[in-house]
Amino acid sequence: MQLQVTATNVAKNFVQNPNSMEAASSPDESHVLFTVTPDEDRSAFTLRVTTPYLRDLVREEITKFDAAYQASFYQLASDLPQFQATLGYI
Repeated sequence: MQLQVTATNVAKNFVQNPNSMEAASSPDESHVLFTVTPDEDRSAFTLRVTTPYLRDLVREEITKFDAAYQASFYQLASDLPQFQATLGYI
């Protein structure tokens, strides 16, 4: 139960401020929601939400905002290179 609460809170924080998750080593508990994976040439990394359950937590938090914020969230988050591969399926 505690892990679910933590994951929900991290998803909420991510949706409210995608920049807060920009660094994989951020002091929050982003490791509960994201997995760091290297790109093919291992020169960069991508943060991924690896399970459908965790993706649904993010989606649920996104739906709590109006359409204008949802659009701005996707724009802001997709401008961060670490999230470009992740946002395609959220």
